[in-house]
This record gives sequence, structure tokens and C-alpha cells, in this order.
Amino acid sequence: MRTICASAATIVAVLAIFGPARQVVAQDNGKRTVYKPKASDFVVVCTLFKGRAPGATASTTKEPITYEPRFEIGARVERVTLGESPWRAGDRVTFLIHSPTLLLPSDFAGQEFELTFSRFRPTTESDKVWFEPETRYLLQWIERAR
Repeated sequence: MRTICASAATIVAVLAIFGPARQVVAQDNGKRTVYKPKASDFVVVCTLFKGRAPGATASTTKEPITYEPRFEIGARVERVTLGESPWRAGDRVTFLIHSPTLLLPSDFAGQEFELTFSRFRPTTESDKVWFEPETRYLLQWIERAR
């Protein structure tokens, strides 16, 4: 299982530390770090795909969810497990992310993952440089669905 806690500062720190590492696990003092959702966060369980999700069209929503997004990951929302999500079960969305190899195992396609999001509002000049202007949600945590 690969997990990552992803705030702007954390992503940069993780990339600096782990770089091309094959297995990324956020750790603190040798123990696996677990992201605890905030009251305003929401959690969705999605089946993820390389490229568009089956049934997605050219008009399917594209959501940048990490800094400097370069890759498309298709998602079919299976269920919302916490908070108020903009997506409902059955929705298709294309997530735009920076580096799938740092967030997901190589065999992720067709598998369910639990994704925790926070609403994103740029507060620093760095946020405005690294994140797309249309970024509404920031991926905070991802792990295989239980």
C-alpha cells in the first residue's frame, strides 16, 4: 500500500526526500503517518484508471488536485464516505496530478482507492505559482480502499 500526506509544503518535502523512490510512505520517527481529516475535508472512494474512466467523455470534469499537474487519472466515484463532496456515486471525473508513480502503485488501474480532499484556496505566492488557477480541491491523502 502506498500513502502520502499531501499539502503543498509536504509534497515538495516528500519529492525532495524520496525523489524517484518506488514506494512512498509518509513517515514520522519511523512510524507511518496517518492523515486525520479536518471538519471541512471530504473523502471519496473511487475506482481509478489510467487516462479517462470508462464512460467519461471529452466534457467530463477535469480537476487539478496536486501542484503542477501533468497526468490524467480517470475516476469513477463509488461512494462518499465523509463530508460534502462535489461528486456523487456514479460520477466520472478526471483528476490532474503531478506524479502518479509517487502516489499510486503501478497496478492501480481498475482498483478502488480512498481519496481525502481539502478545499484549496491559494494563500501565498508559492501557491499561485505551483497550483493551477482552477484548482478547487487539494488531495491530502490516498490509500487503497478497505
